[in-house]
Amino acid sequence: MKKQSAVKLLAVILIIAATLILSISPITGGMRLGLDLQGGAQVTLQALPEDGETVTADDMEQLVSVLDNRVNELGVSEPVIQVEGEDRIIVELAGVDDPEQAIELIGRTAQLEFVSPTGEVLLSGADLANAYAQIEENQPRVILEFNDAGAEKFFNATAMYVGQEIAIVLDDETISSPVVNTAISGGVAYISGGFANFDEAADLAALLRGGALPVDLEVLSKSTVGPTLGADSLSRSLSASAIGFTILLLYLIAYYRLPGGWAVISLVVYGLLLLWMLNLIHATLTLTSIAGFILSIGVAVDANIIIYERIREELYHGKSLKASIESGFKRALLTIVDSNVTTLIAAVVLYFFGSGTIKGFALTLSIGIVASMLTAVVFTHYVLRWSSDIDFLSSKKLYGLSKHFGYREFHFDFLRLKKVWYIVAMVVIVPGLVVLCVSGMNLGIDFTGGSIIKVQYEDQVELAAVRDAVTDIVKQTPAVNEGDDNSFIIRTEDLTQEESSAVTDALATLGTLIPSATSQEMIGPAIGAELLANARWALLIAGVLMLLYITVRFKFSYAVTAILALVHDVLVIVSVFAIFRLEVESAFIAAILTIVGYSINNTIVIFDRMRENMSFQKGKFSRAELINTSINQTLTRTINTVLAVLLLLVSLLLFGGETTRNFILALTIGMFAGFFSSVFLVGNMLADIFPHVSVKWGGDKKAPRPVQKKAVPKTTER
Repeated sequence: MKKQSAVKLLAVILIIAATLILSISPITGGMRLGLDLQGGAQVTLQALPEDGETVTADDMEQLVSVLDNRVNELGVSEPVIQVEGEDRIIVELAGVDDPEQAIELIGRTAQLEFVSPTGEVLLSGADLANAYAQIEENQPRVILEFNDAGAEKFFNATAMYVGQEIAIVLDDETISSPVVNTAISGGVAYISGGFANFDEAADLAALLRGGALPVDLEVLSKSTVGPTLGADSLSRSLSASAIGFTILLLYLIAYYRLPGGWAVISLVVYGLLLLWMLNLIHATLTLTSIAGFILSIGVAVDANIIIYERIREELYHGKSLKASIESGFKRALLTIVDSNVTTLIAAVVLYFFGSGTIKGFALTLSIGIVASMLTAVVFTHYVLRWSSDIDFLSSKKLYGLSKHFGYREFHFDFLRLKKVWYIVAMVVIVPGLVVLCVSGMNLGIDFTGGSIIKVQYEDQVELAAVRDAVTDIVKQTPAVNEGDDNSFIIRTEDLTQEESSAVTDALATLGTLIPSATSQEMIGPAIGAELLANARWALLIAGVLMLLYITVRFKFSYAVTAILALVHDVLVIVSVFAIFRLEVESAFIAAILTIVGYSINNTIVIFDRMRENMSFQKGKFSRAELINTSINQTLTRTINTVLAVLLLLVSLLLFGGETTRNFILALTIGMFAGFFSSVFLVGNMLADIFPHVSVKWGGDKKAPRPVQKKAVPKTTER
């Protein structure tokens, strides 16, 4: 058995090492990066109204909505679409190197019509419910499904023109003229013939699903642009991530010893699984996706820490190593499932009800949760079981249990100072809400719009120098993209005449500007009202579903306090940004979502321990004893889990690029807020808001508990 276990461990390590080496090139070469990380194509479009008409604000809003739907249908994730002036639109598509390709993707008007032999329009694209491509008899075709009104129109039309042709017209061009053999019910038709391949049919179906443009568009300019973050900022952020991740791994090994080493290998396996999954589905990696990646790392570390803390607890109470490993996994499994399911609920809802950047965040987080559970529950379990069969790996000292270092039982009364904890929370939130009501948030150009400055130099100029020159003058952090032929596109807040002149003068000091290529226009916000509305609805629905899940798994009172804790965490972030007038950018949404997804884990772990303690004590605990004991027993796990993510965030905050600083700062503030609410507020809110609710409940009634060597301190219930 010992020899077999050693061989299995060695084989697993060699397989992981080989997979890691062989995966570097395919993953790095095949990963799609977003516009903020790798750049893409930029197209400026001019809206062309009908003769005698003008383009209205509603037309422009509908254009933005249709273009956004269209590029997402065509697989281009997280586009940047902004209104420039009154009748122009700037579209930037990540990973599209060829502007002509971008124009082909978005420029068609996609006006679909069914026309009678007499020239009467019988149906239009507005009557469509869905369109998709399929292969029939080795030929691609597009299936059209009409809505209820369209199905009735289609039936009436085919009944009227039996034996005659009904032309299918796309953008004033007849693409098919089938003869009607009989009246067609069911609201389904198809377009066949004329498709070179399946992809061409799929593109047409996507255009039809995306909707028709309300007005025609003309291409004014086209170019390729560099990443918004810039190579300098991206490089620094990657280096900072490497530093933080290295410190995290060293900390896990130093604290948990042998299990910490397995945790390091488990995280490598987790990373490979996540990146391969993202690669296989052709996901686009952006700054908000990285937020989901950071959160999923925290989830993966959290699962390992829960397991290791349980194992050390069992060892501390006298069980053998093998028994402790099996019992630790058994006890940890339910906690891991509950904490991950609540986060997964939020991620799935955000994906289906969110849009743009929110979808990227939710997709990465969802896949990361699945990968982390597989590695923690399956991989970690087996390697620990195998290592316990090997003599030199089975010492308790290798599990961090020594005279001066190892498992500790805390005995802090968290309810005794409840007024202090409430005051601490209010000291941050109340002034923030006052500032928010008086002055609002310091919204960046992603939310408010502003000015777009285009310049071109005769000689090469560094992007970092352009960003620094503009940053010294404007109040908000500018977004700078590098285009073709030494050109730059700068987005900043609305500038006065004096500020505009100052920016131009500052840019002129960097090199010789080409006057004909220098311009400045007003632009609309990159984040529209629809995206914000979707985000609010997604958060609301996610909150309701988490409330229901926690109610089913625990109690309604526990669910309410968990949601209140999340509200506290969000308000702390918003308050700090409002008080210190920190700029709120598009990534701020991702930061809020990250904290909502992560903070709930700490609370669920405490609730799970409370349920287990009640099952063991069978009602002998008072409410205060139950709350205090459960928080104390999970405190080491809570500290280590939050610390693991903070090591990454602080490293990025200190050594990362300037353009990501506010984003990382929001995450860091949220991590502290989440720790504070889970440890110091949740128990007190539960005791104060629901003082008469019984602490007993069903579920896991026979959950065993080891006999504790130390008595639980008595606490006066308040």
